[in-house]
Amino acid sequence: MPAALRDAPGRPERPLPLVERHDIDESCLLNLAALAVDALRRRLRRGEDPHAAVAEVMHLVFGELTGADELDLVPGTGSLSAQAAELVADAATVERVVAMALEYRSRSD
Repeated sequence: MPAALRDAPGRPERPLPLVERHDIDESCLLNLAALAVDALRRRLRRGEDPHAAVAEVMHLVFGELTGADELDLVPGTGSLSAQAAELVADAATVERVVAMALEYRSRSD
């Protein structure tokens, strides 16, 4: 690395982030949510049980994040994967999504 790009002798300068971490997380969650909504819509249209469909889709979409998008984080600074897994495991959250899915289904009938 050229000497002009070092901030201290022997250490590379830290690059400026182009976007904030919360923007990256929000974008990831919005993309995952869009996938989940599409999957739920298809399953509800087929007449599947809303509770089973919501629980399975939430687990598949949000409960199995690899954490690969968090490799640049300092340990202990927050984990999108851990937060998503906690929400999927929370019965109240699942029931809230089931209620929204049932409301959607009643509007589309």
